Amino acid sequence: MTQAINTICPWSGGEVSDTSLTTYEGYTVGFCNTGCRDKFEKASAAFDEAIRTHEKSISQSFDGYPVEPYRPRQYRSGGLLEVGTARFKTYLIDRAEAPLAEEDALAAMAAFFDQPNAPVVPDHALGHIMVHRGEGGDWLLVHWWTPGGIMAGHLLQSACGALTFHLVAGPVIACVWEQIVVEHERRAWVRHMMAAKPDPEGFLADQLTKGSY
Repeated sequence: MTQAINTICPWSGGEVSDTSLTTYEGYTVGFCNTGCRDKFEKASAAFDEAIRTHEKSISQSFDGYPVEPYRPRQYRSGGLLEVGTARFKTYLIDRAEAPLAEEDALAAMAAFFDQPNAPVVPDHALGHIMVHRGEGGDWLLVHWWTPGGIMAGHLLQSACGALTFHLVAGPVIACVWEQIVVEHERRAWVRHMMAAKPDPEGFLADQLTKGSY
């Protein structure tokens, strides 16, 4: 059974074949045969490159500010990660042209806590971890909540595709895509944990909906 999000080939109008699938914008899409699939891949790659070239050509400045057109990215949950008694929601953020392999990203999250210099996370802490495939590399953000509604955490970076992370030194917090997760998690913490009766299970179940943001 096909895993494509479409059932009809956009080129021919025929039914999608399980042997003619590809990935676009973080989703599996299908075609009736490999010829249609290859034609789509060639066309989409050309358009993606044209968009990047166009954006680069205008990314000079406007009144001293860089021109950086916003392009949505794909968000998905990787479930929960338990570290001792601490529990983290996990998120993956993809660029369309370079989606993350979920298994590798989740392994990189777990490996962070196995490092000799890994931070000590408080017992029963609740938080979230995200791996983001950015333009200049992969990013790993580890956040957990402390009393007073204060978020603690670490930011790490890796060469794109390597998923071997090191701590970032410098005044860097998060980019506009990563802050979408942070904003959701703040609202979830207020809803479930800053109520008259804290609800940790409700907080952990309250995850950002998969989609493009």
